[in-house]
Amino acid sequence: MATYGDMQTRIAAEIGRVDSTTALKNSIQDAITGFKNWRFLFNELSDTLTTIAGTSDYTTSNGLPTGIIEIDEMTVAYGGATLTLSELTASQYAIRNASIPQTQGVPTYYSWYGETLRLYPTPDAIYTVTMLYHGELSALSADADTNAWTNKGEVLIRNTAKADLCANVLRDPQAAQLAQSTADLAFRALRREYESRTLTGRLDPND
Repeated sequence: MATYGDMQTRIAAEIGRVDSTTALKNSIQDAITGFKNWRFLFNELSDTLTTIAGTSDYTTSNGLPTGIIEIDEMTVAYGGATLTLSELTASQYAIRNASIPQTQGVPTYYSWYGETLRLYPTPDAIYTVTMLYHGELSALSADADTNAWTNKGEVLIRNTAKADLCANVLRDPQAAQLAQSTADLAFRALRREYESRTLTGRLDPND
């Protein structure tokens, strides 16, 4: 499995020289930032949240998974069954919560706004909520770190970073163009794979 360090080593070898390790790492991180909001098979994630009795609002400080970009589906386990929660906009949640603010029970609605998840009714006990979402992958920091960007998305990120380095550090526009062309091909391949597996008849606003 390729690591963050492996990607750095390969980029340095392919472009001939890198005088600044910081510049190399910055280019990789910029490439990841540039593509994290696009959906690929590997950044559609799942995780669980354990509710707290009497608590309606959840952030990463009280159990919400980190790096959520967009929630696709939420379910709650209750009485041996799996119940699907319905989504409310922030205004719909505010109206509903204002009408009966003290309601507690099994959550049946959720609202996602400002990196805060709000459940309604307010949980009256501990429940396990399963979340399906588009999210950020674990950050790459140490050279030994690895995630899907260094593996499934390696060609995309490596060549996008190379294009940036060649254009802005090495001042080699021809090499930058070649790297960008390879990155474009990798991006289209990953998007085709995603679309072929998730085709629902719904238009993706990112396309």
